[in-house]
Amino acid sequence: MQKTYSTRLKQREAVETKISHLSLSDLLPPDRRLVLNLGTRTLSLLTDGPALMMEQQFSGNEMRMLVPLPRSRTVQWL
Repeated sequence: MQKTYSTRLKQREAVETKISHLSLSDLLPPDRRLVLNLGTRTLSLLTDGPALMMEQQFSGNEMRMLVPLPRSRTVQWL
């Protein structure tokens, strides 16, 4: 005799992704900006359009080091 098991499908909870756009006017040309995505732990360099130029994924510990940096005076949150 074959056993049957009941399964329940779990709905995925909506997760709010925190994405921050950074402008480094002293370091980058005006048409480029950094985008920090806390959900995927990625830092992306975008140009106007927007077009992706580079992207880097970081570990949890690296993100803990990276996230406080924009609080300095040279970085402007957009």
